[in-house]
Formats: sequence, structure tokens, C-alpha cells
Amino acid sequence: MTKEPKLTSAVCIIVDYDNEIKRLQKETMTETSLPTSPSSTHTPSHQEL
Repeated sequence: MTKEPKLTSAVCIIVDYDNEIKRLQKETMTETSLPTSPSSTHTPSHQEL
């Protein structure tokens, strides 16, 4: 019994992860390159219930 089907599946998974990482990196780069206004910055706040 060979491990070829498992290796083929692993290669497909790695390619999918690689593509997803590249997409997220590109998305992050475009978000960080956009200028932000002072009102759009998020300030954490704590609210008591």
C-alpha cells in the first residue's frame, strides 16, 4: 500500500493554505496603506454590566 493518495492530498492542502495566506497578506497590505482618520481608530473601552 502506498502513501501517494495522502501525499497528493497534503500537497493540495498546502497549496490552498498558501493561496489563503497570500490573499490575507495582500488584504492586510491594502488596509494598512489606506490613510485613516482620527475618528476611525478604535479605542478599547470597558463597560460594567
